Amino acid sequence: MVKVGSNWCEWPRGLVPTACRYPQASDAWGDQEEGAPTACRYPQAREGSMRVRRCSLDSWRMSVPRIEIIRTTHTDRHAVGSSPRMRIRRGFHIRPHPGNTEPWQEWQAVALGRILAVNDTYRGRAVFVGSSALVLHGIPMWVANPDVTLWPYRRRRAYALATVEGTRTVVPQARIRITTVPPIHGPVAVLGGVQAETPVDVAVRLVQGSGVIEGAVAVAMVLHRLARFDRFDLPASRGRVEAVRESMLEALEQSGNRRWRNRARRLIASADGGCDSVLEAVVVWIVRTLTDSVVVTQFEVFADGERYFADIALPELRVIIELDGRGKLGDDLTSFRRAQRRWMVRQQRIEEAGWRVFRLNWHDLNDFVGLRSRIARFLCAAGGVLMSSYEDLWQIPPLESNGPHRRFYA
Repeated sequence: MVKVGSNWCEWPRGLVPTACRYPQASDAWGDQEEGAPTACRYPQAREGSMRVRRCSLDSWRMSVPRIEIIRTTHTDRHAVGSSPRMRIRRGFHIRPHPGNTEPWQEWQAVALGRILAVNDTYRGRAVFVGSSALVLHGIPMWVANPDVTLWPYRRRRAYALATVEGTRTVVPQARIRITTVPPIHGPVAVLGGVQAETPVDVAVRLVQGSGVIEGAVAVAMVLHRLARFDRFDLPASRGRVEAVRESMLEALEQSGNRRWRNRARRLIASADGGCDSVLEAVVVWIVRTLTDSVVVTQFEVFADGERYFADIALPELRVIIELDGRGKLGDDLTSFRRAQRRWMVRQQRIEEAGWRVFRLNWHDLNDFVGLRSRIARFLCAAGGVLMSSYEDLWQIPPLESNGPHRRFYA
């Protein structure tokens, strides 16, 4: 049980709420213990006549950029702070942390800022659901520029959120969407008391009400987070994944929404909690729609006396799919060259051990049809049979979830 305001809500079996108050540090941004799940209470500060709220969300193995939320009035709307601000909407601005300078980090900051701004408008009485809840929980998802979705305490008119100009990028406009479908379980308080539905409820909502790719990625990322997946303890991690998966299926049966229920069961069943990133979750989804061969994430490979973990492996075919994400390649040219040498040596050793290696990166997601064809040809060359019981789950991502206004293209 967890208390939200004056109400007690029951958590789904196997889930444990982990939220604590943001430390009141003297530094503007505070010092967080790396890797600790935290939520902030909105420490208050003053900048001229403006109200400044500083907040951050650092979650297990993933961090949402720290931002300042600045609420202004008509008397200080032209005031300029110590660093550039991004206007979310009238009266609300955000200032990203100086260390979050990448364009995709600005997209993350804007997504979080929009939610907190809308929460202020509703005075904390709305419950954020769907993609908005994933942002608050710090769980990665497919859409990088999500609409703000909420289940309100009373009906209000939905409206658009304007385009936001950042220092290195422009975040397209989004909308505030109001749903009449309540969370399956009671909401939980995250990030300074903002109410959001549980990650399990989010996964069930998205597999029923969103596109296939959004649902597949959401389930995989929620499984990974709630199971606390650890590649160095694979048996226990996979056991926790199955426990969380069972919680999702139970929540699906409790849901009053019967839309796409059969598809939702299959998406939950096919997802893999070993996926470390959105890129891995997407590739696993594509591979499962191509073949019924066993697909294993974080697969242990021993080559030349070294122990490696393959991102995605098909042991029956002696095939490994390696994914080059942002974290693996580094942030500058020196780090990239170092990482490049490291994975070239790794790949050579794995291939000498009798494995076929197929490399992919974020750029490959710019052409889904071409990517699926390339993977199919690679599997056929390795002796695979292109026949899958999940073939009906394949769907070219629609513009609504895959267009340049929705995700950040590599």
